[in-house]
Amino acid sequence: MPPPIRILAPFLAALALAHSAAAADTLEGRWLTFDSDTGARRAVVEIRRQGPAFKGTIVELYLQKGEDPNPKCKDCSGEAKDKPIRGLEILTLEYGSAATEFKGKVLDPEEGKVYRCTVVIEPGGKRLVLRGYVLLPLFGRIETWQRAQ
Repeated sequence: MPPPIRILAPFLAALALAHSAAAADTLEGRWLTFDSDTGARRAVVEIRRQGPAFKGTIVELYLQKGEDPNPKCKDCSGEAKDKPIRGLEILTLEYGSAATEFKGKVLDPEEGKVYRCTVVIEPGGKRLVLRGYVLLPLFGRIETWQRAQ
């Protein structure tokens, strides 16, 4: 290797590793959610960046036997009222205090309620931890979502 390339090689390798780690830790993508009571798969939420915000939409449902094949958000208010849950935007986030921390609002379509939330992507980017709450995060509920393949 010529001398300038030899000097830059470690820097370029570190830059490539940092880029691949950052890509793995991104919020964007598809996330698998789970039923908090049974642990069974519940839905796939696709999160996309829209300007400075991130929006999460339910793109797939894992329904239990006997459930409505096209459930609607009956208990929701506003624009979400009586909309099909599949295709419903349930998450709006913006960056928090770090690149893998976010804050915003989440809609629970089974309850029809909107909660404030924080989201943290775990190192490696394969799981995220969402804490929904009303007044203070301390009194909220935690869900862990897995990156869908």
